[in-house]
Amino acid sequence: MLDVVLLGGQRIDRGAPGTEEALATRTALLLAYLALHGGAPQPRTHLAALFWPDSEEAQARTNLRRELHHLRAVLGDDESLVAGPTALCWRDRPTCRVDVRVLLGEAAAAARASRDGDRDGLVRHADLALAAYAGPLLPGALDDWVLAEREALQRQCVDLCDLLAQTHAQVGDLARALPLARRRVQLEPLEEGGYLQLIQLQAAAGDRSAALATYHRCVSVLERELGIGPGSAVVAAAAALHRERPGGTQSTAQRPQGRRPSVAEAPLVGRAEQVRQLGQRWDDARHRPGAVTVISGEAGVGKTRLALEVARRVRDGGGAVAVARCFARSGRPPLAPVAEWLAAPDLRAALSSADVAARREVARLVPPDPEGLGELASQDVDTLSAGVLGRGEGWRRRRFYDGLAQVVLGAGRPTLLVLEDLQWCDVETLSWLTFLVQRAARTPGLALHLLVTVRPRELAGQGEHSAWVAELRADGSAEVVDLAPLDVPQVARLGSHLTGRELTASQAAELHAATGGFPLHVVEAARSGVGGPPMPRPRTASDPGRDALGGVLRRRLGEASAVAREVAGLAACVGRDFDLELLIGASDHEADVVVDAVDELWHRRILVEIAGGYDFSHDLLREEAYALVSPPRRWLMHRRLAQSLELAHSGRLDDVAVQLADLYERGSRPERAIEHYVTAAQRSVGLMAMRDAVAHYGSARRLLRTLPEGPVRDARELDLLFAMSEPLNVAYGYAAPPLVENSERLVELAERLGRRRTLIASVVGLWGSRFVQGRHGEALRLATWAVDLAEDEPDLATQGRFALGGSVATAGRSREAVAHLDRTWDDDPDLVSTVVGTRPRVHARAWSAHPCWLLGDTAGALERRDDAVREARRGGRPYDVVVALAYAAVTDQLLGDVDRLTATANELTELCRRHEVAYYREWALVTGGWARGGPEGVAAMEDAIRRLQHQGALARMPFWLSLLAEGRAGVGDDGGARAALDAAQAAAASRQELWWLPEVLRRRSALLPGSRPVEALREVERLATAHGSLAVLQRCRADLAARGEGPNTGPNAGPNADANAEGTLRS
Repeated sequence: MLDVVLLGGQRIDRGAPGTEEALATRTALLLAYLALHGGAPQPRTHLAALFWPDSEEAQARTNLRRELHHLRAVLGDDESLVAGPTALCWRDRPTCRVDVRVLLGEAAAAARASRDGDRDGLVRHADLALAAYAGPLLPGALDDWVLAEREALQRQCVDLCDLLAQTHAQVGDLARALPLARRRVQLEPLEEGGYLQLIQLQAAAGDRSAALATYHRCVSVLERELGIGPGSAVVAAAAALHRERPGGTQSTAQRPQGRRPSVAEAPLVGRAEQVRQLGQRWDDARHRPGAVTVISGEAGVGKTRLALEVARRVRDGGGAVAVARCFARSGRPPLAPVAEWLAAPDLRAALSSADVAARREVARLVPPDPEGLGELASQDVDTLSAGVLGRGEGWRRRRFYDGLAQVVLGAGRPTLLVLEDLQWCDVETLSWLTFLVQRAARTPGLALHLLVTVRPRELAGQGEHSAWVAELRADGSAEVVDLAPLDVPQVARLGSHLTGRELTASQAAELHAATGGFPLHVVEAARSGVGGPPMPRPRTASDPGRDALGGVLRRRLGEASAVAREVAGLAACVGRDFDLELLIGASDHEADVVVDAVDELWHRRILVEIAGGYDFSHDLLREEAYALVSPPRRWLMHRRLAQSLELAHSGRLDDVAVQLADLYERGSRPERAIEHYVTAAQRSVGLMAMRDAVAHYGSARRLLRTLPEGPVRDARELDLLFAMSEPLNVAYGYAAPPLVENSERLVELAERLGRRRTLIASVVGLWGSRFVQGRHGEALRLATWAVDLAEDEPDLATQGRFALGGSVATAGRSREAVAHLDRTWDDDPDLVSTVVGTRPRVHARAWSAHPCWLLGDTAGALERRDDAVREARRGGRPYDVVVALAYAAVTDQLLGDVDRLTATANELTELCRRHEVAYYREWALVTGGWARGGPEGVAAMEDAIRRLQHQGALARMPFWLSLLAEGRAGVGDDGGARAALDAAQAAAASRQELWWLPEVLRRRSALLPGSRPVEALREVERLATAHGSLAVLQRCRADLAARGEGPNTGPNAGPNADANAEGTLRS
């Protein structure tokens, strides 16, 4: 059976796994129009003129035939579409379900049941109709007829919600009525009737706190979107909530009398130039998608007000808008701003329209919605949010990023993303935003603009946020708009509007002097004097503006009732936005007392309503409220908030693990904090946010060190460090000092505690770091130890043999290396190394080609190269393919196959770019640069080698430098070639990397004067013989023959070569 989705998306599902596909826009439009007029034939001439009004009739008919062909291909054998010579018609068949047809049919049936007094029939059909409505018709389509039909369908659903909620309420079934009333508000958030119905139902259900929150939401939305207050019916319903407190008790809260003081109506004063500038930037986004504008200004200067004004204008112009905010103490998982954007109404429909792969990735971040995820609803989606990114699987991060970007960019219309307080943004969101901006810039016809606010000191610093902005400015993607305080005339205008009367020149000057021209300071000064003139206080010398504002804010808090001040302090301890249930659960007071206190703070505009909860109207107010709480009281409040949060999120603590850890740490409960930091780290790993994971594990370890010493603490630290090693590797690389320190401590603890398997894995992990760092003597010792330890552990023995094979290959023991690596090839073919991140079978086979070539077996080297690439492709893991191609590129270079090397390096470069693999990308650039030659090839090699050295990835450095030397010699830079070979020889000597040393010395001999080349070649001959490096030996003897010298047949040709090699290294 076909399932066609046109509401909240545009896709078709053929009923079998993997058969869901998105519908092309024109195909979806044609199908939707026919379905909306089901049963009524539509003339082809009418359809052609409707869809292609600007085309000639003949061309429009041709276009229609083309789209009809596409629609038939999508529908396959289904007969719902009836195509006649002059008209097209949609007829419902049991073989095809179209959500629009279901909605229309069930809504009509519900209306008939209502007229007939059939309550059961009404409920049944209305429920089916509402279940079919997953969102607006064809989100993103802007055709006039679509807009009209979209509005009509939504109106039908609103009316059904009203009717069905009333039907359930009449028989006292409030549990079924309330969700319908909430949905009605979501569908039409600007209609007071929906809020009134919901308030009344919540009050009838005894949920006074929810009813007041709904009232606050109604007032906020109407003020923000329409600039008006609620009508008398809604106000009366809210007033009744205060008269009808349970038990007839009186509130101790002090609700301000009269009209609620408002800044929503205040004009945007003194920002005309900035509005014009930002409007121009938005217009330019159509021609340059992915542009970023940064509004920079001090706290209270009006950054948010300006950003929201731009957002309002964009929305009024038909654009999609999503707003997110960062917090100083976020207590939120990584990428929380992205999740906030995805939940925005303008982007929510894009999730349903995205393909299954993208929705599966989004499910890691946003809890799956069975109605919005299609076939994902039938899967165990818990595994999606708990997935682990192992070493070498950075390609999964790219896929995750791509899925998020597909949804954000899928609104179908110009899109503005607003991010407030960039200075508190998590690093993973910054990383994803870079990805998003780059992807948008590569997508023609897409208008995306990112508008962020930030405090200027963050741009002037050396942190990651300033670096992010600087990088975008450097490539022309970002522009900074500086926001300065208002001048005296502008302050006078704002003050006059807020107080309702003209200010005198002296009053304006005094207000400006007291507030520094900061709009927030002006507003707060006016609020402190509601009902009278503004009452600015003189500024102090230390920090005039901040001290004056702090005094005003403290005075405003002081005007509230005692219980309201206490609740404000509790709210400040949360550190971010919150809901009423959290405060009620953590407070000493009864629920109604807390509700009244929040209502008072909301009326005083100390708190503002946000979607799903409340927040302080400004971070500075939060800071002042927090400062008024004594340290012992904070300690208690943090504990109670943590306990309340745990109860509220029972069964889904992962979502609030960071916040719980922070609250318990501030409440001096390190054991509980450790537990939640670990959970937060695991959650971050599932979101590919490795640096966040490292930070959370680090916080857990820091607190662990405060506990009593002993075996129990050591065991817990061991588990922490072992879990931390993977994100450390992915985030910072094998050679990073933090990973090395982590591995060394792991080995120490595992050996002390007798944890054998952990010890083996940790030894192999430390081997990987030491090897990449070029510390090959230590790496060989560690690999030998791992093999000895893992004798009875088959999976770990495989990893140990792989490590030992790699180390002895590097030490120039080629025959022994091939034996170890070939045995690894014969082990479990599906084993994935948790330490290295590859399948040892693939990695070992690819590596074994190099010692095989040294032994003179070129056919064997080529066979191993091809085996590894073929096996990697068969397994389907991109990282395995990257590794196999990286080693294949080296093999191609050894074999001198320039054409094949060029193809290999090009594919490797593209894979590394696509999956964000840095280390092996440098391999591609060095080998590819060698193949290309010339100045460009040399420059590419030099850049890649510098990056490897900067990363501390010094393994194979003699090989890379020898290729660079050859490239430099090819462009006539003999001095540069000699310097590179000298560096290669020094690197081999200092790091005991012997496998390529004979070749380095052979190439270096060609640059020596007089008879010294022959002496050097004799040393190469002896060393190559000792290594069994037949390939280098043949090259060496060819060089000797060219100089009229025969092969060395003396006693030093074999057994004594090792001693000569040591002498060569010392020299």
